[in-house]
Amino acid sequence: MELLRLERDFESRFAYDGGVEYFVLEGAFRDAHGSYPAGVWLRLPAGSSQVIQVTEPCLVWRKQGHLLNPVSFLES
Repeated sequence: MELLRLERDFESRFAYDGGVEYFVLEGAFRDAHGSYPAGVWLRLPAGSSQVIQVTEPCLVWRKQGHLLNPVSFLES
């Protein structure tokens, strides 16, 4: 897990072999699918990629790599 502070006009491509989750704490960013302002939680599955464009300075919580294997429940 990490906190990222992204400045206005930041743009970068990311690939997530093991998936990723974002929670936007301040500001906003966008990708090809929409805009994500403060309060939005975004979850992308394993194998996803995106180009992030920051529309206003933002602070995001990010956790990545934990969605590689789906959870399965075994009955005893």
